Amino acid sequence: MKLIYFPKFKNTAFCVIFLLSFVKTYSQTLVITSPVATASYCAGTVVNINYSISPSTFSAANVFSAQISDNTGSFAGAPTTIGVLTSSVSGTIPSTLPSTLLTSGLYRFRVISSAPATFGSDNGADQTIVSLNINAPTVTGSSFCQSGTLTVTYSLPSCNFVNTPSANVFSVQLSNASGNFSSPVVIGTLTTISGGAIVCTIPPGTPPGTGYRVRVVSSSPATISPDNGTNITVVAVTGNPLVFGNGTWNVYCYNSRNDFTTNYSGFYTESLLSFNTTSRWATNASPSSVVASGPSNAYTGCSIPVGNISFSSKRTNIPCGHYRIDINAHRQEVTLIINGLAVFTHSVGGDAHTGVYNGMIVPT
Repeated sequence: MKLIYFPKFKNTAFCVIFLLSFVKTYSQTLVITSPVATASYCAGTVVNINYSISPSTFSAANVFSAQISDNTGSFAGAPTTIGVLTSSVSGTIPSTLPSTLLTSGLYRFRVISSAPATFGSDNGADQTIVSLNINAPTVTGSSFCQSGTLTVTYSLPSCNFVNTPSANVFSVQLSNASGNFSSPVVIGTLTTISGGAIVCTIPPGTPPGTGYRVRVVSSSPATISPDNGTNITVVAVTGNPLVFGNGTWNVYCYNSRNDFTTNYSGFYTESLLSFNTTSRWATNASPSSVVASGPSNAYTGCSIPVGNISFSSKRTNIPCGHYRIDINAHRQEVTLIINGLAVFTHSVGGDAHTGVYNGMIVPT
């Protein structure tokens, strides 16, 4: 006989144990502690951003970044990072304002972190930042020769420039004869962060004209000043200082003292063998005021001032003979050169010299 057993189950309760994992989260607070009051800065300067955190749960590899808003106080878009600090605790972030910031009184700062990623609130007060600009320059004089020099003076409205990221260079640009700067020519430079005076040279061959202007530009940051506001005249130079007058004196004039290599301005002629310059231009006048007198030509060239000038009188074909040369008066340095040899030099003006040369001169 075969027995078959059917197991009988009683009601049994099955217990399922769920293991719950609790993760404790922290809310990081990131607050700027200074600057929290309204302040004013120049673009390009250094500002320290102080911040505090709570609690101190940041990673050792965390990077705090100081950011500046746009000129409306907004951090939307891509805020500019002005300084970083690897840290997990409260501290100070040395920061540098971009030198290209526009002037505004609505800037704000904030600090963000990387581990964990946290966005701090802004500093709570508007900050004024003044942009770097250049005032319209001024020019000493209004008429200049080709190859002549001029001094351009410029100033900065409020803030000095910065030597970041590289040394700033101010450059003077010359327009064309119509005052247009579409293709300006650099005529002088100065490496500095502040206002100053730049000595410039009109390039040889600059076309004559009466409508030239100058302006000043900077390299760091790239900034352009207004032009000088008044027209500048460039005059073509006449005469060649290397040429000796044939039977007459060619008197070449320079807008510089005791300098016969730069600032050549023009010339006139003197037909008399013995001459007194005061018969052509008075003591308190300029050689550029010389007018024609008989066979002697008037001055042609650029206007030059009364003082701190030089002139060189050159002549060939002096009648053959024995000569005694006297210099009855001179105001500045004087040198007498015969056949390429300096026979007399005197570095102090205001006196007279008799017999500075005695000897034969033949036509050459």
